[in-house]
Amino acid sequence: MFTKSQGLFLKKLLMVLVIVLLVFPVSTEACEFIFNFDRIEAPLGKMGEIRVRVYKTHNNCTLNGMEEYYFETSNVQTLEETEWKEIEKNVYEKWFKVLLSEKGEGYLLIWKDCTKEGYEEKSLPINVIEGNEDVALAVEGKYPYQIEKDSEIRHIEGYLEMKDDRLSVNDLILELPDTAAAVMQALEEIKVKSHIFYEAENKRVLLIANDDSYYYFDYSYEKGVSR
Repeated sequence: MFTKSQGLFLKKLLMVLVIVLLVFPVSTEACEFIFNFDRIEAPLGKMGEIRVRVYKTHNNCTLNGMEEYYFETSNVQTLEETEWKEIEKNVYEKWFKVLLSEKGEGYLLIWKDCTKEGYEEKSLPINVIEGNEDVALAVEGKYPYQIEKDSEIRHIEGYLEMKDDRLSVNDLILELPDTAAAVMQALEEIKVKSHIFYEAENKRVLLIANDDSYYYFDYSYEKGVSR
């Protein structure tokens, strides 16, 4: 039991706490970013799917839409991605189909910058280790995939050189697909001899591989993130 003076003190303390909460409410104005993995460690050439969810834990978001959430990658090639989908109220989800394309420590990063909470980000660490069986076949000069369309696939080995968004290997000019635009800088930085697979008819690049990097462009026959 409290004495009368102790009871009065507790009442005053509670009143002060209520006033503080009314004047200075606890801020919940933030976004929470959740990946379906805490960390990824897998071999070069591995394909998989990564999910990211955004939990909007505040009201009156100042961002114009989900297009103002941005992504960056390192050592990862994005093959495809879904549109944002609101799976619950104020919970949004997006899936990425990715290829681990460069050995070493990489990441998938989501970030946003708004007038309420400022800059927020979350990074999924991705450690790319020694290549898988597909990489092993490619560096032996063997195309590791089956394709549905009729096409003659040729192979050349040499050093890459970029010329006006096209690829030059041993003076052979090859066409890069639109999907290569996002990895153009990475291709320009490959300075080691690589294996390049391309379609004979239109000289369109399908695959670029060496012991440390692996970029794949011919995935149209398996189109679609499975979500």
